[in-house]
Amino acid sequence: TIAPEFIVPALRPCFNKNAPNISTKDWKGLVTEIGLNSGIYTFDLFTPLFCDLLVAEVDAFEATKLPCRRPNTMNKLGLVVNDI
Repeated sequence: TIAPEFIVPALRPCFNKNAPNISTKDWKGLVTEIGLNSGIYTFDLFTPLFCDLLVAEVDAFEATKLPCRRPNTMNKLGLVVNDI
């Protein structure tokens, strides 16, 4: 599990099983639709600190030259985080 402090404050209640359900109105305040009526939404999930720590961890792993499984065979970037 991920530490709650790595989740943006607005979404922390979503990960608390004892928290009340979030209404549709509340959800709409947490997300931004990309384009008009696209049905594609974006939202922040992780804090900038967590993102920085994750990137540093990936960079450190790749610097070791240990075998690195890529998410698919179509790219040379990325890695399967569970392999770290």
